[in-house]
Amino acid sequence: MEPRDPPGNPVFELHAGFRRSAGLAQKVLLLGGPLLALACGVAWLCKLGGAEAAPLYGYGAALGGVLLIAGVLWGFWWRRWLRREFRKRYGSI
Repeated sequence: MEPRDPPGNPVFELHAGFRRSAGLAQKVLLLGGPLLALACGVAWLCKLGGAEAAPLYGYGAALGGVLLIAGVLWGFWWRRWLRREFRKRYGSI
């Protein structure tokens, strides 16, 4: 027995909950990374916390860059996964 097609457009209905949560995670990574890097860069430029805190700001800026890259890679991965699942179920359009 064939699985029933969801009502409406199957492209938008397939894994809608996952798509929403994955999109939210991507937005958090893509917004949080640059904001963290910017905040740490500004704090480093203003010399907040003295010389002892300078390495911490460098690590924070690096972490911001890593979060940005992770957001981009996450976006490619989850969209590829959804396309693969759609093609398995409905074939190529």
